[in-house]
Amino acid sequence: MDFKNFQKNFLKVISTSDVANELIKEIRTIGKLNVDEVISIYRQDYVARLSEALGEFFESVWFVLGDDDFFKLAKEYVESNPSSVQDLANYGRHFPEYLKKTSYQREFPFLFELASLEQSYWDFFHKKGTPYQDPWDSLNPEQFGDLKLKFPQDCRTFSSEYSLASLFMARKNKLNSSDNENFNWSLPEHAFLYKSSDQVGLIHLTIGQKLIIDNLLQGKCVSDSLELAADIDPQEVSQLFSLLKSHQVQLELVL
Repeated sequence: MDFKNFQKNFLKVISTSDVANELIKEIRTIGKLNVDEVISIYRQDYVARLSEALGEFFESVWFVLGDDDFFKLAKEYVESNPSSVQDLANYGRHFPEYLKKTSYQREFPFLFELASLEQSYWDFFHKKGTPYQDPWDSLNPEQFGDLKLKFPQDCRTFSSEYSLASLFMARKNKLNSSDNENFNWSLPEHAFLYKSSDQVGLIHLTIGQKLIIDNLLQGKCVSDSLELAADIDPQEVSQLFSLLKSHQVQLELVL
């Protein structure tokens, strides 16, 4: 059996109950352990590694649920969704959808949104970045209203009835999972997730600022985007462009 087929069959043995697999015949016992016991050890390690991978990629969900409930959920997911890949970075693509069907989603109705946000973060993280170049230095203020801003390809805005951005930042700040009991997640939030250079960042927005960015992402010029957000406070407008500059969001200014 070549190595590729060995990997495929070995993964099938430890991720399913396929005891009839031809690889069973090639597994050697260890000490006093029989083949079934050896497979059981490998299977436990397999579940543990995939659970740890889910914990790495969905730390904010882990923060919300706490250690016991998260790893109980992760074990259930792993057992019902055997891995078909050797690269752990590609595991868990269906985890947000899986959350929808769990009792935890009813208890924390934002879990699917939160997991989807974190999945976007990792998708952006693994994309190749480009060095930041400041587009504002050469700007003629008189032309500002006519500009169209070309945003990086890897970016998205989001709005939620819940505090998704704050929960996500709690995950990044490595808060203790016991802090979730005192976390007020019921506040609506709007934010912008982006990749610039080699960093993935998140900016909290007001609803008006989000509307402006959405209009700019649709290809509208600055003046038209501001007009469509007519009720926004001028100070919020100034703050938005200051945030884009200070966070070094890579923009291309197009006339």
